[in-house]
Amino acid sequence: IRGLSFAIIHSTTIALPAWREACTTHGLNVRLLPRDVATRWNSTYDMMKVAREYTAVVDEITGNKSLNLRKFELSDKQWDIVDDLLHIFKSATLLFSRDNISTIAQVIPMMDVIDDFFTETPTRMLHPAVKSALTLAQATLNKYYSRTDDSNVYRIAMSTSSLSLTISVLTPPVLTMFNVVLHPNFKLEYFRKRGWDQVWINTAEEILREEFKPYVDMDAPAPEDPKVCAHGVDIGYCYNLFILC
Repeated sequence: IRGLSFAIIHSTTIALPAWREACTTHGLNVRLLPRDVATRWNSTYDMMKVAREYTAVVDEITGNKSLNLRKFELSDKQWDIVDDLLHIFKSATLLFSRDNISTIAQVIPMMDVIDDFFTETPTRMLHPAVKSALTLAQATLNKYYSRTDDSNVYRIAMSTSSLSLTISVLTPPVLTMFNVVLHPNFKLEYFRKRGWDQVWINTAEEILREEFKPYVDMDAPAPEDPKVCAHGVDIGYCYNLFILC
């Protein structure tokens, strides 16, 4: 698909017109296959998604001998691989690429959701090549998961309500409620629902208490008396209303 996309774009007098004509013939909007760029998140997924939507067009132009694109023709098994693409990674990367939404507290839940998907893989009907790729991906995920133990920030971020986490973790309205440091919707209950070892849960609680222990006996400063004008109105309020006293 990547090679086909490149060939179409760079054949402005032969393949490109043929692609556009095929799109029209099959009643589809004329659009090119997105380019797969190594430095752009999800570009491979986006390219394959459009290719699947335009399967009839891809099959037509790759099956046309006069276009010399037969080497890009996909077999039924290869289309099965396209269908096996993991949408969960699309959701995860889109989530963490948004500066106004992504927080530390989301990292572990999202990794858990992805890990659940990996765990269920053996019971799913996937192409062998995809299963092999998932095995490597899970190894990478486990490597980064283990590194969260090196930072108290991750444990504290997860250690603060009793909302259970399901796949709804991917829903933006829920994610915008997450706090950067203390997550009000998880607390230790999250780990219990995930079946974590009680020893680890106790450790997380101890770390949290130790981190905030210095603040337990701190006295909060008393609020200052509001400054009022000659008419007994808060000066700040007067200024905001452009009232001159």
